[in-house]
Amino acid sequence: MRHAILVAAISIGVAGCAGPGRLAPECGPTDQVDITVHVGRPTTFSWTPSCPMASIQVDGPGPDQIMWQFRTRDSNNTLASPIQYARRPSHTIEPIPAAPLVPGDSYTVSMGRFYYMPNHGARERWNILLGQVHFADIAEAAPPAQSRAETPEEAAMRYAHALRDNNWTEVASLMHPVALAKLHNTLRPLLECQSPALDPIRQRFLDVSSRDEAAQLSDTEVTARFLRSVMDQAGGVAAAFRTATVEPIGHVMEGPDTAHVVVRLSFTVDSIPMNAIDVFSMARYHSTWRGLLKENIPAMRIMFRRLCAMAH
Repeated sequence: MRHAILVAAISIGVAGCAGPGRLAPECGPTDQVDITVHVGRPTTFSWTPSCPMASIQVDGPGPDQIMWQFRTRDSNNTLASPIQYARRPSHTIEPIPAAPLVPGDSYTVSMGRFYYMPNHGARERWNILLGQVHFADIAEAAPPAQSRAETPEEAAMRYAHALRDNNWTEVASLMHPVALAKLHNTLRPLLECQSPALDPIRQRFLDVSSRDEAAQLSDTEVTARFLRSVMDQAGGVAAAFRTATVEPIGHVMEGPDTAHVVVRLSFTVDSIPMNAIDVFSMARYHSTWRGLLKENIPAMRIMFRRLCAMAH
């Protein structure tokens, strides 16, 4: 039986569910499903295209450790997005009831759809792989208590100074877990492609010599190594930024948990003084703020996926 495996490094929760009354158009067995994680209480999984599923399983960090498993009673595709951990629709059965998830632990969430597929002249019902996503929940141990909550500007300045100093480990540690997981997911084809033909590219971007070495990297290590490689190849851009002074101007809130901090950059290029306005996007994290990815980078994932396909 083949399963649609959606990899999850979460510390708590999976999200709401809905019955068979609100079903999206069907997905074919060769379609790709993109998963979005909505972190909160409850945490939710949603997926696009939002085609209905038939089964969901959550595996724990230990070998053969199943945290939760349920499926539709008739094995039809009637599970609608989104899904909440430990709450299953009434039209499902639950072979393994949900166990509490431990903050900081990693989990694997598998979602399956049934299709009738030909097999030696017969038609058999199969669960088909639809897609994969890696993500992290933020319900981990809180940082040490501060005398007061840090402002978005203060957090952005620490982030900007680490960027200016090319301290990539510090930069990665100041990024929001959701941003770390998003970059990890973008680089997943590079991290997991089995072909050794990609080893030189892994060496270039991640400073590892094999897929096995890449698999040992945490989200923070992946981010730090990737940023170091990109900025080393940027040459003059990185050198110019190392001379920059950063002055916060203010911030604009987008909802209660995202702040866009506007800064003025002053730097020199070929001895010519220059100024620019930039924005650092920050997300709330306990009593402080953490950096978000500056740009959407789906094209990078497509590029690495194509490189892996060409290498086989």
